[in-house]
Amino acid sequence: MKVLDKKTKKETKIKEVSKKNSKSLIPKKKSLKKRILNELKILIEKMPIFPSKGRKKLEKKRLGVIVSTKGEKSIVVAVERRFQHPKYAKTLVQTKRYMVHDEFNEGKIGDIVLIQESRPLSKKKTCLLKEIIKSYEKLIL
Repeated sequence: MKVLDKKTKKETKIKEVSKKNSKSLIPKKKSLKKRILNELKILIEKMPIFPSKGRKKLEKKRLGVIVSTKGEKSIVVAVERRFQHPKYAKTLVQTKRYMVHDEFNEGKIGDIVLIQESRPLSKKKTCLLKEIIKSYEKLIL
């Protein structure tokens, strides 16, 4: 991949993130993981951006994959964020896990979900499950 350096105005080659180095918190079936990530990228691109109205604070919405459903009315969602390093121009992957309130225990491991910020519900839970976008209950044992 070639990138144009702003200071020197020359093209430089950079390496993309290798599969061995990227630590992901998504289930370990490789084919399933690739499918989930591809669909997640497509959904993020299609997601509309809503402007804030007046003084009302806009709650952030994020797409992620359910990693754990062990808690009662609680799930853990992994949200991946890709960005380029400001100095070295390497593509980095950062994964953050959110504790999410799932009122009706609808979520299953591997589902792609939309979560939304809310008031603190407990020490670690500050998000609500907005909707399940894609369900993978048949593919995971």
